Amino acid sequence: MGLCNSKSLARKTAAKQVFNPVDSYQSTRSMLHDDHKKNKSKTSNVRELKRSNTENSCNDDNICDENSIDLDEIEHQILKDVWKGNFCSGINEELQNDQKHVLDVACGRGYWIREMSKEFPNSYFTGIQASPGQKVELPHNTAIVSMDILNRLTYGNDSFDYVHMRCLDPNFTENQWKIIINEIVRITKPQGIVEIVVGGHECEDSGPTMKQLCNTRRVILEQNEIKTDMIKDLENLMFNTKKFVSLEKQIRKIPIGKSFGKAGEMFHNYFSYIIESFHEPLFSYLGKSPEEFNEMMVTLNYELDKFKNSNFQCVRIFGKKV
Repeated sequence: MGLCNSKSLARKTAAKQVFNPVDSYQSTRSMLHDDHKKNKSKTSNVRELKRSNTENSCNDDNICDENSIDLDEIEHQILKDVWKGNFCSGINEELQNDQKHVLDVACGRGYWIREMSKEFPNSYFTGIQASPGQKVELPHNTAIVSMDILNRLTYGNDSFDYVHMRCLDPNFTENQWKIIINEIVRITKPQGIVEIVVGGHECEDSGPTMKQLCNTRRVILEQNEIKTDMIKDLENLMFNTKKFVSLEKQIRKIPIGKSFGKAGEMFHNYFSYIIESFHEPLFSYLGKSPEEFNEMMVTLNYELDKFKNSNFQCVRIFGKKV
């Protein structure tokens, strides 16, 4: 549920130039774009969830509380734990031995590319996000660029050897997903790898309170034309581009609740922040007062201790471009 909010990527770039990372990697590091204009979001009735000191193109709703909760880092750790690593598309040897160019879409503060660039120092890693966040120290072979995947990217066709994207809580419309996938395919080199990870919106083996919260949030999202079943349809959307030699689908379950140890507790906290960001439309839709809604959240904690198999699905699709 990594909060890939549709409004986060709904930005317009004022000036564009075609850039091929093979020409000069340093120009990627220095390339900054004009400020993006915020489009009006259909989900503006949802109270913004703040991420700590950064705007993430996957969701630029930023949290800045006294505890400096970094949801980007939590999401990164959850997905790394669930998938037992940062990727699984079988290009380990190529990244290690060749100077491959890698793009991470909706990179946030760049936790994924920072780890990958240290593990594979011979390759080059670029992350894009819709609007610039707080600057972070990057390895020499790493760059973060302000760019909007919902507009035509400023990279030329066939620019990257490997394009990666992950959204634990994807909040895009179906048309936006088609734009995203087509752009990702366009900038991937022939025989290059595309890898996309998405999480589901429904909690399996859960109690009545969790079901009610998930179902209500899904209804609110769908009223705003957000596609909430991407874990089922991502493979078909990629297949329909007719640009892949083959596609492989892998499924994992993300446990939620203290009974699953640190990983389950981490995801429980993460889910709580997501629900908190939706609390006004949720308790309004449910016809509950803020106090009653808070009681639901307390009940949810008890339920997660009782229903010890509660989990959300996560899907990874990867394939080689024709």
